Amino acid sequence: MNKIQIQDVNVVLNGSDIVNNISLEIKKGEIFGVIGPNGSGKTTLVRLLSGLLNPNSGQINVNDSSISNLSAKERGKLVAVVSQNPEYSPGFKVWDIVISGRNPHLGMIQRESIRDVMVAKNAMERVDVLHLSDRSIETLSGGERQRVFLARALTQESSVLILDEPTSNLDIGYQISIMEYIKEINQNSEITVFIAIHDLSVAGHYCDRIALINCGEVINIGTPEKVLNEETLSMIYGTNIIIVPHPNDASPMVVPKFNN
Repeated sequence: MNKIQIQDVNVVLNGSDIVNNISLEIKKGEIFGVIGPNGSGKTTLVRLLSGLLNPNSGQINVNDSSISNLSAKERGKLVAVVSQNPEYSPGFKVWDIVISGRNPHLGMIQRESIRDVMVAKNAMERVDVLHLSDRSIETLSGGERQRVFLARALTQESSVLILDEPTSNLDIGYQISIMEYIKEINQNSEITVFIAIHDLSVAGHYCDRIALINCGEVINIGTPEKVLNEETLSMIYGTNIIIVPHPNDASPMVVPKFNN
């Protein structure tokens, strides 16, 4: 069963083709990564899947529903999104931001239940931000804010999680812990994860399949071992790249070849 279907999608902005006839199918319970150089169209795909941008042509379906035909509340139940630079209003406390992830499940004047509060607290504990509950969002570091907005997305309990550079602004310890948690909830809850990511080695280790895109077009798609190959990556990224197996599990690690 396919969870996400992107069918012949085109996006033109200011007269330029940003996404050019892309078609992708992401299966239920899959961690699907999208990689590519800056300006390749990764963030545009995230905006399309989140309903913030409509394609000029083509169709995007999640659970057989056209994402553009859903209300914001309906989208919130179905898809949770963590953008690369989430917008926030100064003065809001971390708790208020995270618990707002329950809004798609509440009526207009309905208050959060005990279960809603527990869902939010559990998400905050897993990404290590519960101790920041009373802090104002603008007082946090970039990495702390990233984890807060991931907690809010998890609080939505949506069946699809869309992530745009989830490890940006995080030190290596939190990068690994966040990705391990994403892998854990994917395996335990069959949450489908669509992740746009710059770190090719992280993509190679955690993603079930990867799409390499460039200039708004799909160049290659398949398992990490298929997509992360030296010749194609060297051409797309404009630098010499070598692939070495990780010593723990032999997943492909992408290493730039420095000039002597």
